[in-house]
Amino acid sequence: RQNLFEAISQVFEHQAEKYGRILFFLDDAQWVDSQTVQVLSYLIALGFFETHGLLVIAKRTEEVNPEVEGMINRVYRTYPVTKITLNGLCPNELAMLSQQVLNTAPPASLIEQLYRETNGNPFFALEIIRHLMEQPSSIKDQTTSLPLPESINALITARLNNLDERSRNILLAAAVIGNNFSLDLL
Repeated sequence: RQNLFEAISQVFEHQAEKYGRILFFLDDAQWVDSQTVQVLSYLIALGFFETHGLLVIAKRTEEVNPEVEGMINRVYRTYPVTKITLNGLCPNELAMLSQQVLNTAPPASLIEQLYRETNGNPFFALEIIRHLMEQPSSIKDQTTSLPLPESINALITARLNNLDERSRNILLAAAVIGNNFSLDLL
Protein backbone atom coordinates (compact mmCIF):
# COMPACT_ATOMS: atom_id res chain seq x y z
CA ARG A 1 0.00 0.00 0.00
CA GLN A 2 2.84 2.37 0.85
CA ASN A 3 4.29 1.89 -2.64
CA LEU A 4 0.93 2.61 -4.26
CA PHE A 5 0.47 5.80 -2.22
CA GLU A 6 3.99 6.91 -3.06
CA ALA A 7 3.38 6.26 -6.77
CA ILE A 8 0.17 8.31 -6.64
CA SER A 9 2.04 11.09 -4.89
CA GLN A 10 4.77 11.10 -7.54
CA VAL A 11 2.23 11.22 -10.38
CA PHE A 12 0.49 14.21 -8.78
CA GLU A 13 3.80 15.95 -8.06
CA HIS A 14 4.86 15.46 -11.66
CA GLN A 15 1.55 16.88 -12.90
CA ALA A 16 1.84 19.86 -10.55
CA GLU A 17 5.41 20.58 -11.70
CA LYS A 18 4.33 20.36 -15.33
CA TYR A 19 1.00 22.27 -15.14
CA GLY A 20 1.03 24.15 -11.85
CA ARG A 21 -0.95 23.73 -8.66
CA ILE A 22 -3.71 21.10 -8.71
CA LEU A 23 -7.20 21.71 -7.39
CA PHE A 24 -8.60 18.57 -5.75
CA PHE A 25 -12.36 18.85 -5.34
CA LEU A 26 -13.83 16.00 -3.32
CA ASP A 27 -17.60 16.26 -3.68
CA ASP A 28 -20.10 14.26 -1.60
CA ALA A 29 -17.32 13.36 0.82
CA GLN A 30 -19.85 11.79 3.16
CA TRP A 31 -19.89 8.82 0.73
CA VAL A 32 -16.12 8.49 0.22
CA ASP A 33 -14.55 5.07 0.70
CA SER A 34 -11.73 4.38 3.13
CA GLN A 35 -9.10 4.00 0.37
CA THR A 36 -9.74 7.55 -0.84
CA VAL A 37 -9.43 8.86 2.72
CA GLN A 38 -6.17 6.94 3.14
CA VAL A 39 -4.68 8.37 -0.07
CA LEU A 40 -5.73 11.91 0.83
CA SER A 41 -4.39 11.47 4.37
CA TYR A 42 -1.08 10.32 2.89
CA LEU A 43 -0.91 13.35 0.58
CA ILE A 44 -1.80 15.67 3.46
CA ALA A 45 0.90 14.13 5.68
CA LEU A 46 3.47 14.68 2.90
CA GLY A 47 2.48 18.33 2.72
CA PHE A 48 1.41 17.92 -0.91
CA PHE A 49 -1.40 20.47 -0.68
CA GLU A 50 0.87 23.10 0.86
CA THR A 51 3.21 23.11 -2.11
CA HIS A 52 1.42 21.53 -5.06
CA GLY A 53 -2.31 21.91 -4.71
CA LEU A 54 -5.48 22.82 -2.93
CA LEU A 55 -7.93 20.38 -1.38
CA VAL A 56 -11.61 21.33 -1.28
CA ILE A 57 -13.98 18.96 0.49
CA ALA A 58 -17.74 19.28 0.04
CA LYS A 59 -19.96 17.21 2.29
CA ARG A 60 -23.40 17.17 3.77
CA THR A 61 -23.46 17.92 7.47
CA GLU A 62 -26.45 15.68 8.10
CA GLU A 63 -24.59 12.59 6.83
CA VAL A 64 -21.44 11.65 8.72
CA ASN A 65 -18.55 9.58 7.44
CA PRO A 66 -16.35 8.90 10.49
CA GLU A 67 -13.19 8.41 8.39
CA VAL A 68 -13.66 11.74 6.60
CA GLU A 69 -14.44 13.50 9.88
CA GLY A 70 -11.29 12.01 11.43
CA MET A 71 -9.18 13.17 8.48
CA ILE A 72 -10.63 16.68 8.68
CA ASN A 73 -10.02 16.84 12.45
CA ARG A 74 -6.37 15.82 11.93
CA VAL A 75 -5.96 18.50 9.26
CA TYR A 76 -7.44 21.16 11.59
CA ARG A 77 -4.62 20.51 14.06
CA THR A 78 -1.84 20.98 11.51
CA TYR A 79 -2.92 23.18 8.62
CA PRO A 80 -5.00 26.29 8.10
CA VAL A 81 -8.56 25.26 7.24
CA THR A 82 -11.40 27.42 6.04
CA LYS A 83 -14.85 26.00 6.70
CA ILE A 84 -17.76 27.40 4.71
CA THR A 85 -21.29 26.41 5.66
CA LEU A 86 -23.88 26.81 2.94
CA ASN A 87 -27.44 27.45 4.04
CA GLY A 88 -30.58 27.13 1.98
CA LEU A 89 -31.71 29.99 -0.21
CA CYS A 90 -33.91 32.67 1.35
CA PRO A 91 -37.30 33.45 -0.28
CA ASN A 92 -35.86 36.38 -2.27
CA GLU A 93 -33.08 34.18 -3.64
CA LEU A 94 -35.61 31.46 -4.50
CA ALA A 95 -37.68 34.08 -6.33
CA MET A 96 -34.63 35.18 -8.36
CA LEU A 97 -33.69 31.59 -9.16
CA SER A 98 -37.28 30.79 -10.16
CA GLN A 99 -37.47 33.86 -12.34
CA GLN A 100 -34.26 32.89 -14.15
CA VAL A 101 -35.56 29.40 -14.84
CA LEU A 102 -39.12 30.42 -15.74
CA ASN A 103 -38.16 33.61 -17.63
CA THR A 104 -40.95 35.35 -15.75
CA ALA A 105 -41.66 36.38 -12.18
CA PRO A 106 -43.37 33.52 -10.35
CA PRO A 107 -46.35 34.21 -8.09
CA ALA A 108 -45.41 35.11 -4.51
CA SER A 109 -47.59 32.25 -3.25
CA LEU A 110 -45.48 29.76 -5.22
CA ILE A 111 -42.25 31.15 -3.75
CA GLU A 112 -43.67 30.99 -0.22
CA GLN A 113 -44.74 27.40 -0.74
CA LEU A 114 -41.46 26.48 -2.43
CA TYR A 115 -39.53 27.91 0.50
CA ARG A 116 -41.75 26.21 3.06
CA GLU A 117 -41.51 22.79 1.39
CA THR A 118 -37.81 22.83 0.38
CA ASN A 119 -36.29 24.91 3.20
CA GLY A 120 -34.45 26.76 0.45
CA ASN A 121 -32.63 23.69 -0.85
CA PRO A 122 -31.68 24.80 -4.38
CA PHE A 123 -31.60 21.26 -5.81
CA PHE A 124 -35.10 20.49 -4.57
CA ALA A 125 -36.38 23.90 -5.64
CA LEU A 126 -34.97 23.58 -9.17
CA GLU A 127 -36.32 20.08 -9.62
CA ILE A 128 -39.79 21.16 -8.48
CA ILE A 129 -39.72 24.23 -10.74
CA ARG A 130 -38.65 22.10 -13.71
CA HIS A 131 -41.43 19.63 -12.93
CA LEU A 132 -43.97 22.46 -12.70
CA MET A 133 -42.75 23.80 -16.06
CA GLU A 134 -44.01 20.58 -17.63
CA GLN A 135 -47.52 21.67 -16.54
CA PRO A 136 -47.41 25.48 -16.94
CA SER A 137 -50.94 26.00 -15.61
CA SER A 138 -49.87 24.56 -12.26
CA ILE A 139 -47.29 27.34 -11.78
CA LYS A 140 -49.94 30.03 -11.59
CA ASP A 141 -52.50 27.98 -9.65
CA GLN A 142 -50.52 26.04 -7.08
CA THR A 143 -52.84 25.64 -4.09
CA THR A 144 -51.97 22.11 -2.97
CA SER A 145 -48.67 20.52 -2.04
CA LEU A 146 -45.92 20.90 -4.57
CA PRO A 147 -45.22 17.76 -6.60
CA LEU A 148 -42.32 15.49 -5.75
CA PRO A 149 -40.39 15.04 -9.01
CA GLU A 150 -39.03 11.60 -9.84
CA SER A 151 -35.43 12.86 -9.52
CA ILE A 152 -36.00 13.86 -5.88
CA ASN A 153 -37.96 10.70 -5.17
CA ALA A 154 -35.09 8.58 -6.57
CA LEU A 155 -32.52 10.47 -4.47
CA ILE A 156 -34.52 10.06 -1.28
CA THR A 157 -35.23 6.40 -2.01
CA ALA A 158 -31.53 5.70 -2.57
CA ARG A 159 -30.61 7.40 0.70
CA LEU A 160 -33.31 5.51 2.61
CA ASN A 161 -32.21 2.20 1.11
CA ASN A 162 -28.74 2.76 2.60
CA LEU A 163 -30.20 2.84 6.12
CA ASP A 164 -30.64 -0.17 8.33
CA GLU A 165 -34.17 -1.38 9.13
CA ARG A 166 -34.26 0.19 12.61
CA SER A 167 -33.34 3.62 11.23
CA ARG A 168 -35.96 3.34 8.48
CA ASN A 169 -38.60 2.45 11.09
CA ILE A 170 -37.64 5.48 13.18
CA LEU A 171 -37.91 7.72 10.10
CA LEU A 172 -41.29 6.20 9.28
CA ALA A 173 -42.54 7.01 12.79
CA ALA A 174 -41.19 10.54 12.50
CA ALA A 175 -42.93 10.99 9.14
CA VAL A 176 -46.25 9.92 10.66
CA ILE A 177 -45.82 12.33 13.59
CA GLY A 178 -45.12 15.34 11.34
CA ASN A 179 -42.52 18.11 11.06
CA ASN A 180 -42.28 19.10 14.73
CA PHE A 181 -41.90 16.67 17.62
CA SER A 182 -39.75 16.02 20.63
CA LEU A 183 -37.18 13.26 20.76
CA ASP A 184 -39.09 11.79 23.72
CA LEU A 185 -42.22 11.45 21.61
CA LEU A 186 -40.32 9.67 18.88
